[in-house]
Amino acid sequence: MPDINKLDSWISEQLKKGYTKQQLKDILAKRGYPASAVEEVDKVKQSSGTTAAKKYAKPLALVAIIIVGLIVLWAADRFQLFSSQKEQGSSLTPIKAGVNGKAVGTYSGTISSISATSITLTDGGKSKEFSISEENPPVFVIRGSTDRTAKVQPKVGDKVWSLSVTVPPKGKGYVERVIIDYQAAT
Repeated sequence: MPDINKLDSWISEQLKKGYTKQQLKDILAKRGYPASAVEEVDKVKQSSGTTAAKKYAKPLALVAIIIVGLIVLWAADRFQLFSSQKEQGSSLTPIKAGVNGKAVGTYSGTISSISATSITLTDGGKSKEFSISEENPPVFVIRGSTDRTAKVQPKVGDKVWSLSVTVPPKGKGYVERVIIDYQAAT
């Protein structure tokens, strides 16, 4: 029970802890303090003391903003929100991986020339020619097509979403699969 002479400091302390002025009046009245002591609660200015909620509000808001930002960036990348064509690698720089003992490179760009023995992609003013194997000709398909067996005859100007080059452990690399961007092919 607070000393009547130290009532102001006790009230300030309780307000900082999060009690309301009405709660403090009720407590004092129940404990038999005189009306003048109960009225003292209204005279004490509520300091800008921080409750736990106020203390952590700004850091929590910052963490929430960072999490939302990361989710937005992930969604933008996942659903290609800022690009009409998802790049596979840096255009004519391959993404390299190993598949069944073979090195694989994946490229994207626009077909600038095509023949029975090669296909050339261009992107940003740079061109790269890829060999086509006569024994294992590449498969050309349309990106986004529900018919996975549908083949397409590529032509100059088609946008290539993914051109996969396979390089066996011994021998020359060759184009294995070309996925034409559906929007550009229609």
